[in-house]
Amino acid sequence: MNEEIINVITVIFLSILSYQDIRTKTFSLRVLAAFGVVASLVVVLRINDGMTLYLAGAGIGLFLLILSLITKGKIGIGDALMFMITGALLGINANVSLLYLTCLLSGLFALILLITKKKNRQERIPLAPFALASFLVLMIAG
Repeated sequence: MNEEIINVITVIFLSILSYQDIRTKTFSLRVLAAFGVVASLVVVLRINDGMTLYLAGAGIGLFLLILSLITKGKIGIGDALMFMITGALLGINANVSLLYLTCLLSGLFALILLITKKKNRQERIPLAPFALASFLVLMIAG
């Protein structure tokens, strides 16, 4: 499947989630379900392209989902589902890079908020905007 189409789908998905995350700190189940179906179709269409890499990419989100349950929500279930869907769209290598850069950017932002005393350690920040920014950086970097 054409990588440009996958990138456009991913940008649209992360943009919608970013908007929702900033405004409500939650994701619409309809949006997650719709893009989950799209991601599943993409995996099926990539059966000749090493489908296991895309299933493994989704596995990253599954791992985050398990961590969310273990930590009683310290990692949002929606965030885990977001990475499950991006993993199915992008594959394991790109999703690991996306997760790494997302954590780096959001961590730096959180540190700045803590230092400036704009937030405390108990407050949550939306993760989806950092995933979107990270994906755009990764797309530009090639």
